[in-house]
Amino acid sequence: MSEPIIQDSAEGDADSSIGHVSVRGIISLMLVTTVCLLAFFGITVDEPLYSMATLALGFYFGQKGQK
Repeated sequence: MSEPIIQDSAEGDADSSIGHVSVRGIISLMLVTTVCLLAFFGITVDEPLYSMATLALGFYFGQKGQK
């Protein structure tokens, strides 16, 4: 009888996913889409939303760069 393989979280891809799509990627995409749509329709994008979107993008691509 074989033992189950346990993957260490420090190794490999420990990213949460929904249907093989990164949750961080989905959230980043939603934030950027929201900011772009608000700007397109002429609605003022407040600083907290703009900062949150750029922070999420920086975190997402920063994590991708380390792998």
